[in-house]
Amino acid sequence: MSFSIISTPTCAIFSTGGDRVVSFLCNGIKDASKEFGFKLKIIGPSVLDDTQMYEALQNALVENPDLIVTTPYNFSAIQGLYTQAKEKGIPIINISSDSDEAGRVSFIGTDNTAYGQLAADYIN
Repeated sequence: MSFSIISTPTCAIFSTGGDRVVSFLCNGIKDASKEFGFKLKIIGPSVLDDTQMYEALQNALVENPDLIVTTPYNFSAIQGLYTQAKEKGIPIINISSDSDEAGRVSFIGTDNTAYGQLAADYIN
C-alpha cells in the first residue's frame, strides 16, 4: 500500500498560552511536522478567554486547514465553529478536554474517572 500527497497537508493547532501540557504537546507536534512533512500553524490566545478562543478558531477556519487540533475548554462558546468545520470538511481532534462526539473525529486525553480512582488508590 502506498500513499501520495498531492499537496502539503496543513494542521492548525489551537493552543492556549501558559498551559504546560499544551506547550509540551505543541513541541512534539512541531517535531512531527518536520519529520512527516506537514505544515503547522499554532494559533490561540495567551489566556483562557472565550471571545479570544472563538476568534482564533474562526481565523483557523478561514485558512481552511486539513485538520484542526484543539482543546475545547468551553465547548459551548465555540460549538458553532465545530459545525462550520464539519460543513467545510475540516476534521477536529480534541485533546485534553472533550466535547460532543458529533463535533469532533477523535479525542486524545485521559479518562479522568479512572485517573481519579488511581489517585485515590495511591493515597490509600
